Amino acid sequence: MPLPGRPLPRRRTVAATLGGVVLAAAGVLAVGAPAAATGACGVTYTVVSSWGSGFQALLELTPGAAVTGWAVGFDLADQQVLSFAYSSVPSQSGRHVTLTNASFNGSVAAGASVRMAVGVNLNPTGTNVPPALFTMNGQVCNSTPQGYLVAGAYRPVVPEGGSTTVTISLSKPPPANIVVSVASNTLFSGSPASLTFTPADWNVPQPVTVTSPEDADTTSGSGYLWIQQQNYVPSGSYVAAILQPVQADND
Repeated sequence: MPLPGRPLPRRRTVAATLGGVVLAAAGVLAVGAPAAATGACGVTYTVVSSWGSGFQALLELTPGAAVTGWAVGFDLADQQVLSFAYSSVPSQSGRHVTLTNASFNGSVAAGASVRMAVGVNLNPTGTNVPPALFTMNGQVCNSTPQGYLVAGAYRPVVPEGGSTTVTISLSKPPPANIVVSVASNTLFSGSPASLTFTPADWNVPQPVTVTSPEDADTTSGSGYLWIQQQNYVPSGSYVAAILQPVQADND
């Protein structure tokens, strides 16, 4: 899918490169100083790349106590479909996904973790809400959902030669100011070019004006508009809101 201000081939190259990074990161993660087993599992889930119609996420499981096999379960957002997984054997029933250990990483020592990666290549609504709950072998795990940009609408209708407004906010308070960039392309433009959210106003929706210029064709076009975090903040990574606006043609 086109990266704002970039042609399509460049975006595919970036997505493929990021996918390689995820694959390289997946595997068993040894911990230098083993911690005492607590019996409580923990899962972290981080979206590392997204392109509108899909995304890749990295999961890290810490069983708490030593195990010789594991199965991680979670629910995807409505209509999302898992397309692949690294370092696990995936299955999906409705929204529910189960990732079972591969032949080489079922045994995890107390105080160690194991990483896996998943890809979703069908995300028709553009939803960017991460899973709220994870289990391991049926046990609910400790997890802190990743923050994400909340859009008032993911598929806004924009009149040709006109504009519409979409609000943006954060899903949870940031540890510091979060700067969000608003993209533009030949079919749709977003304004202002950036938004800033602070720990005091993170949940106050800020308006973004999406505009579509007049054109000579008689087709209602569609595309993507990236709204994503611009600055790095430790422990403050927010999943992008990638809008899928639809132009209402007037010819």
